Amino acid sequence: MIDSITTFSRILLLSLTMALCLGVGAVQARVVEKIAAVVNGEVITQTELDKAAGDTLSEVRQNTPESRLDEKLQAARHRILDKMIEDLLIRQKAEELQISVSEEEIDNAVATISRTNNLTVPELYRELERTGADREEYRRKLANQIRRSKLISYEIQSKIVVSEEEAREYYETEYTRQDTPSGYHLLQIGISWGAPESAADSKEKARKRLEGIRNLALQGQDFGELARSFSELPSAKDGGDIGFFSEKEMAESMRDSITGLEPGEISEIIETGKSFQFFRLLTRNLDGTPEFAPFNDVKEEIIDRLRQEGLEKRYDNWLKEIQEQAIIKKLI
Repeated sequence: MIDSITTFSRILLLSLTMALCLGVGAVQARVVEKIAAVVNGEVITQTELDKAAGDTLSEVRQNTPESRLDEKLQAARHRILDKMIEDLLIRQKAEELQISVSEEEIDNAVATISRTNNLTVPELYRELERTGADREEYRRKLANQIRRSKLISYEIQSKIVVSEEEAREYYETEYTRQDTPSGYHLLQIGISWGAPESAADSKEKARKRLEGIRNLALQGQDFGELARSFSELPSAKDGGDIGFFSEKEMAESMRDSITGLEPGEISEIIETGKSFQFFRLLTRNLDGTPEFAPFNDVKEEIIDRLRQEGLEKRYDNWLKEIQEQAIIKKLI
């Protein structure tokens, strides 16, 4: 499965051989970087692997008993290396197809991210600097994400077409015929503040960021995709889907924002602990007769769901073909 619209890594491939010249006729000393893998003649160094795996390995060390630590660390390194190999294969394929990314495209991506976070471009760069991120490295990562998106669009996504008729058939045969428990079926998006993993370091910034995301939802952008891309809540990986809640299960602020909605509508922003959230009501079932959001309100969501299902299947097959054609050697 493809990772959310959200996190693609650039593999910087280095050949790290350093010669020290000590004069005419002197012996040359070489320090050779340890290699983790070779992919079609290009290397992934151990240093690159260690850097990419740093956060994951730290988490493993914190949550694994000593008796199983070596085993878990090795397994984590292999998972990260497999992902780095996948990213490298994709970059190589993009280069083969001469898929390029212009500075203007990167600038446009930066501007979009800034607007979503209610920041100007200079403010965004200052936030990056404050957190210790390098501006040029950030732009390189964006370029890689854009290049990867172009490649997937060219190779896979452009070949997947879901018609309105197919979406309506799914709505009538699957969506509105699903068994529904009593209560309110909700999607959520939330932004927190103050925690290390938070995009905002203050309550004010968290609210401004979420207001920008909510405006995109109100304009008709797919709620599930917005949740996968921007929400900082555990439900993000599921497109914000948190299932059914009865009124008794909701906190007062949540209940007040939900119970007056019609299926398909989006709530106001509420504050919950150290985060702000808003919701979309998909289905309401209060008396055994479920009420679903109208087709037009969920059409894009259904099309996206059907397209995503097709994309995941095609992507897996496409990647497998590339891997079978490649020469890959792991050295760890």
